[in-house]
Amino acid sequence: MSGARNNCRCYPWTGEEKVELEWQDIPFYVSSAPFFAGHRPIFKKAEEIAQEMEERGLKPQRPLMILYRTGWIGGQLLIAAEKQDGDSSRLLFLREGKLVGKLYRGGVFRLSRVAREWAAELEREGKVVRDILYWYLTCPECAAGGTAEVMLIAVVSDS
Repeated sequence: MSGARNNCRCYPWTGEEKVELEWQDIPFYVSSAPFFAGHRPIFKKAEEIAQEMEERGLKPQRPLMILYRTGWIGGQLLIAAEKQDGDSSRLLFLREGKLVGKLYRGGVFRLSRVAREWAAELEREGKVVRDILYWYLTCPECAAGGTAEVMLIAVVSDS
């Protein structure tokens, strides 16, 4: 990641800019979350959720794999779990469709617009976009310069 600091918590992405993701077997811990303005509050809330996971006997993947799903009132944070020996009542598997990703590099305040434009592009290609998730790859310390890397993830099915 560009601009890495000593306390970097970035997720190390070395893949392609457009990908199909095979995550059907990754359990995600789901927690409700407010709308966020910027990276720092997302990572702060994600650390709180990771502690909650550990208290429930679940082991969060490190570095944290943080997905954000927006909703009408707030949204959800999804944190990938490595171990599921504990309370699995809040675990979710992303199995409702094919997952395709597109890497975004830029300011976080443009994310919603870029995601809508990409969803429209996928629909023009004949896909039905069921959901858009934001996978935050760049930690707040490294994104402080204004540029972040976020993998936009579309849950799609063929029309």
